[in-house]
Amino acid sequence: MDELPNSGQKVSGWEDTTPIPFGKYRGKQLQEVPADYLFFIYDYSWVKDNYPALIVYIDKNRKLLEQEYLEAHPDEEEGI
Repeated sequence: MDELPNSGQKVSGWEDTTPIPFGKYRGKQLQEVPADYLFFIYDYSWVKDNYPALIVYIDKNRKLLEQEYLEAHPDEEEGI
């Protein structure tokens, strides 16, 4: 079990092979979902409320996702 940041709530961990259950990439494994989409949905309160394990997954993989994002968007070197 992982802990949701700033709440101490325990959530079951999601992995790269977990399918995303909603949106444009519904049914795709998280490892197949573009980093920019994961960062886009990260700040939505309904995602945090309904899918806390997804927030933990993004937080745990943030460095790798940032690297993927910057490779896909080389003109955007500043914060994501």
